[in-house]
Amino acid sequence: MGSACCFKRGLALLVTFAVLLPISGSVQASAGSPLVRVGICLPEAGTGAEEALLYAEGGFSVYPTDRLTLHPRSDGSLELREGTTGRLLETRSHGTPITLKGNAGIVTLTANGKTYPYPASLLCSVKDGRLKIIAMTDLETYAKCVMANEIGTNASREVRLAFSLLVRTVALHGRKHREAGADVCASTCCQLYLGNHRRSEENDAIVDATRGQYLTYEGKPITCPYHHSNGGATCSAAAAWGGSGTPYLVSVFLEETEAFPGKTWEKAFTQDELSAQGAFSALGKVVSLEIGALDPHGSAYVTKVTAKDEKGNRITLETCERIRNALGIPTGNFTLCYLMKTPAVTESGETVTLDAKGYVDAEGSYVPLDSFTPLPVTGASHVGADTLLLTGKGQGHGVGFSSQGAEQLAAKGWKYPAILQFYFPGTEIGNLMDSF
Repeated sequence: MGSACCFKRGLALLVTFAVLLPISGSVQASAGSPLVRVGICLPEAGTGAEEALLYAEGGFSVYPTDRLTLHPRSDGSLELREGTTGRLLETRSHGTPITLKGNAGIVTLTANGKTYPYPASLLCSVKDGRLKIIAMTDLETYAKCVMANEIGTNASREVRLAFSLLVRTVALHGRKHREAGADVCASTCCQLYLGNHRRSEENDAIVDATRGQYLTYEGKPITCPYHHSNGGATCSAAAAWGGSGTPYLVSVFLEETEAFPGKTWEKAFTQDELSAQGAFSALGKVVSLEIGALDPHGSAYVTKVTAKDEKGNRITLETCERIRNALGIPTGNFTLCYLMKTPAVTESGETVTLDAKGYVDAEGSYVPLDSFTPLPVTGASHVGADTLLLTGKGQGHGVGFSSQGAEQLAAKGWKYPAILQFYFPGTEIGNLMDSF
């Protein structure tokens, strides 16, 4: 699921006294918790809404009704109606947002077919003919909401303690959606924020135990990606996304064990299926896909593949994430081989079909398949691959924090500061409370 900028500029409202809206919905002051702007509906990111229904038990601070509907109009204005009767309450002119806050602290929003209760104020406006909604919440409440859906309660306590720092750090570093007026979005592009959905007192206590803590490098919030598993070594940022890399996002090695196995997977392509991949649309029928390079920092993640068609035309894809997205695979840590169907007879005399990675030529030498191109076996017959098989390890981009690896370290007695510094070498733990 799902991004380094100067800390003081990264969140201009860092010293703001934000409002804490606990799971109960009551409101109390919370000194020293910075405001986070979470893009729930962002037209700039393709998540704007055509309509929204809002419900607030006890009514809204600006209207006595407990139900509102929001409609964007073609002229850029925002129409607000009473949610039960449809009576027009107000029309906000183009460029004039409205902040909607529930008197009891919770606003339940239905938009784009999904309904979630948000312990936040919602800043609503119109952008490009669609609703733009940004949740304004304090960092600690944001962390509690994200914890519920990004990690849940099945992970060990030490791993969840570590994760709570990652959640804060992503928000503090947030820059992906700054031009849209948000620090982070609500999807796995940044972190999954679904308000109070699945929120628990157990995870809330985890967040409280690390209150204000986040990860820094040279005094600034870091980029701290996380993933499920990686096959024994994390992928460096340079390998995943290109560029010169990041000092604390290099490959670190931790073999996955039987007790803490990572994800393994396979994906097969016929020649037609491989040729139909969008990344190779400029080619004719693809006859081969070859691995050209691996992560220079030592992991097994693939950083270059080249596809070739029947006329010798080539397309090369570079960086793990571009390759992963182009092929639709769980991770960039994979090997490949070509397979052909071949008949075999069992001891009982039954004929079965097996996948073979090669064949024996007329001189008795084994020849591995390396493409879909048919190869002559005798003067009268040919053999060729039916399938390209990718076999991989891990799930996700493989960069940074591995939840499966972190569990392995926690089982050995590692505490969350050591786990974080293992996956982000050279970083330190900062504390927002030190600023006040």
